[in-house]
Amino acid sequence: MKRIIYILLLSLSFSTVYSVESQNGNKTEIKHLTTNDFLKEINNFKSSNKWQFLGDKPVIIDFYATWCGPCRKLSPILSEIAQSHPEITVYKVNVDEEPELAQFFSITSIPLVVYIPMKGKPFKEAGLVAKEDVEQNIINIFKTK
Repeated sequence: MKRIIYILLLSLSFSTVYSVESQNGNKTEIKHLTTNDFLKEINNFKSSNKWQFLGDKPVIIDFYATWCGPCRKLSPILSEIAQSHPEITVYKVNVDEEPELAQFFSITSIPLVVYIPMKGKPFKEAGLVAKEDVEQNIINIFKTK
């Protein structure tokens, strides 16, 4: 019985849309980002070599794999960030399912967090990142306080 409950909980933790409730009571979703969605919503790297952000608010992308232990530890941290920062869109990208997107960002290790400001180029941070470090990066990269 414990094994069935464990498997059920594990499978729920790997769903493609993560929903968290923000401080004002609104639900914030962490969406699974595909290469096609990235091309439409963030940057169309197939049509231009120049970086041009297409979004309407800053973005954080979590590049992960389901088999990666540190990736699983980072997931709840980014859920908290999505909850406390509704002014930022948070996405997840499974590198095994989206190799073209992983290649675009030259990903060689995971987890990898990419911060995409409204203006300027993306900033990458590899490894398990503490919530305090993500918060500080939001202030520094997105120029928020």
